[in-house]
Amino acid sequence: PPSDAPKINLRQDFDPICAFLKDETDAKGEVTFRFKVKDNLTRYRVWAVVCSGESKTKTPLNKYEGPDHSRWGLAKTSITATLPFLLRPSFPRFLNYGDKSVSLNCVVVNQCNYEMNVVVACRIQNITIHKKTNSSSNSQDNHVQGYKLTIPGGCRQLVSFPIDAIESCGTARIQICAQDQSTGVSDAVEQCIPIYTPSTSEAFATYNELSAEQDIQIQNFTKPLNVSPAFGGLTFTSSSTLLTGLSDALHYIHHYPFECTEQISSKIISFCSMFQHLWAYKNTQDHFTQDNISTLMKTWLSLLYKRQKSDGSFGMWSSQDEKEYIYPWATLHAIHALVRAQCKGFQVTQDVLDKSLRYLEYFDKRPFPITFKYSPHEKLLLKSYALYIKNLKNNLLEPKARQEAEQKLTEKALTLYLNNIKYHSLESQAFILTAIRPNSNTMSKKVVNDIKQNFLNSVIETAETARFKVSETVLSEHLLFHSNTRTDAIVLESLLTFGISKSGITKDLITKIMKGLMKMRTSNGTGWRNTQENCFVLVSMDKYVQMYENNNKSNFTESAWIGKKCIKEVQWKGRSVDSSETIVPMDWLLQQFASKTSKTTKTKKGEKKVEQNKNKSEAKKSKKKRIRISKVGTGIMYYRIGLNYVPNDLVETACDYGFIVSRRYQSVDDANDVIEEEQAYNAANGKVWKVKEGARVKVVITMISKDVRYHLALVDKLAGGMEGINESLAGQKGIVVTKPGEERKDRWKNCWVQHKNMRDERVEAFKDYLYPGEYVFEYSVRATSKGRFVVPSCKAEEMYNPEVFGKSGTDVVIIE
Repeated sequence: PPSDAPKINLRQDFDPICAFLKDETDAKGEVTFRFKVKDNLTRYRVWAVVCSGESKTKTPLNKYEGPDHSRWGLAKTSITATLPFLLRPSFPRFLNYGDKSVSLNCVVVNQCNYEMNVVVACRIQNITIHKKTNSSSNSQDNHVQGYKLTIPGGCRQLVSFPIDAIESCGTARIQICAQDQSTGVSDAVEQCIPIYTPSTSEAFATYNELSAEQDIQIQNFTKPLNVSPAFGGLTFTSSSTLLTGLSDALHYIHHYPFECTEQISSKIISFCSMFQHLWAYKNTQDHFTQDNISTLMKTWLSLLYKRQKSDGSFGMWSSQDEKEYIYPWATLHAIHALVRAQCKGFQVTQDVLDKSLRYLEYFDKRPFPITFKYSPHEKLLLKSYALYIKNLKNNLLEPKARQEAEQKLTEKALTLYLNNIKYHSLESQAFILTAIRPNSNTMSKKVVNDIKQNFLNSVIETAETARFKVSETVLSEHLLFHSNTRTDAIVLESLLTFGISKSGITKDLITKIMKGLMKMRTSNGTGWRNTQENCFVLVSMDKYVQMYENNNKSNFTESAWIGKKCIKEVQWKGRSVDSSETIVPMDWLLQQFASKTSKTTKTKKGEKKVEQNKNKSEAKKSKKKRIRISKVGTGIMYYRIGLNYVPNDLVETACDYGFIVSRRYQSVDDANDVIEEEQAYNAANGKVWKVKEGARVKVVITMISKDVRYHLALVDKLAGGMEGINESLAGQKGIVVTKPGEERKDRWKNCWVQHKNMRDERVEAFKDYLYPGEYVFEYSVRATSKGRFVVPSCKAEEMYNPEVFGKSGTDVVIIE
């Protein structure tokens, strides 16, 4: 390009919403808006809505009543943003770690009436140019690739940059620029593509503490075999507060992929409970701030609003859910989330909250769904949960009104308890306990003592931990999402809320219950088993931290060593909610195990002789390392050691722990569009599929359930070079059954699915109650980008019993 060519402007703001503006018209009824369009080169749809007067009601625009607000209008137009010379990139929406030879396509468009000699260059980060591509001779950087083109006026040309996603997971940053060498006219774009962690990634975590009497602990660490050095590593997190042990639970809740009403409500409750402690995780991977917490809460609350029915209840997936998919527990859980968010100062839409509270007020008089039979124990637990939420709602009242409301709530709680003594579970008693305010009333004191004694009679205590014995047949996992860990958390919260001095429960027992809950954390870094357990444990731990750690007077220095290498040293002084996190990369970790197990000597004749290591135990020691954690000073040190890694071959083995899952691809338009290779990709039943670029493909998932299953989630990951076809959208041509006689049979294949989501990188299907049998789920995709793509396995699991699952093998899709 000429030396005086203008600077190349980089387009990188591709927000689809260009502007959202409002103003009042002048006396002529006119109004002018000025705005700057984004970097998209597209056609913008412009909508203008006008209404007479200012709204004084909360009713939507199209339902205004009265002379001042009965007149409104709507107009539409469009604006096209373009350039005389431009780039139109067409990249995959995402990539999976291990994808190779993926084509990054970009169309160079010359809309001028003269010929251009164009230079096109690409700069990338976190991905590499495919090795077979010839790089320019004057550059040693394999991250730069370019073309020289001659494009006639009014024409366009496609360029492609083949890349490999083999560096690391995270985000790939891509910049492409093009410039005419004679005139200097140019265009440049930047886009980011997520590179997802392979589903073969595994994580393990161990939690422990150094008590006031302990100075040192040793953790044995075994070398991970056949792992990729480019991904993962060891994470050591420590703190002087119990909050360190809750980081996995909060991360699990934050990133939980599914979004039924119960799961969204659990996210809201968890973040509200831990709101004042979230800054403890500012040094961790989540890095919570005031702004992103507010954004998350708004997003989750808006999803709940859309699922509320006219009577104030909530559907499991939408407000249009049929009666068979209505769960009273999910509705109460959603109301619990709204009330707790309001108590924490988050803005909750008043109309939604008012309808929810009206539903809650008369909950004990409402009929239960007839689809499933609720036992007396389950009905009583639901009514007790409603009292618990009412007690939480009283915190929003003025002191005098609150006192009156608490007195009425105490009377209701006593009546509910005394009229249903033989149907009580530990959870229902714990909820009732939080609603009782002991006073001069002899009956209230008697009920409190009875509940306290029931807790003591049910406790199973060891030297270190304590748990509660729960009847296995009393409560349903399907209808009430019940688990023993949730029971422990609810009982612990009720004891802490009620006050230990009033309950007669000792501090030692409370500490043991807390330790019992912490022992129940899973080893795969997800905190507890499901969203219900994580939610109620976080609520109880918030109470525990407030009661027992406010007077924490820590003053110590901690250090951690791997072998002879010190990986961290931190000093703690006074009460602090901060945590310290150290990440040891996997490649450095593997180097520490590279010790020699043999030695070389020379004979007198100068010949080399290798002596085999006679002591086999020394060879074994080279595969193990010790992590030494020490503390000097006073106080309790809590720590977490986590390890995550990815196998070198990126292969997942098909397995059956309750479900048998298989996946296959079928062509739609031409039988030659999809071909299954004869040679299998791996021994885990994964296959290699060759697909023609641009072809429509039908993905067929076959799932076999051997028993009745509850709250099923079926998740199929897509190949990076494929995009799902949402057949509910206008212009998306769906799959047409062409085989004669199969129309009726094929029509019912997806009818078992209660709810489904189609996302960028995966497709989800859900069912609350699944009978034993074989089920088929189908959806359609289009092959959009060339390359060799690793397709993670398809997985079916019970969301609230994740140990019940099944998955297919890893496949490879080659798009040509």
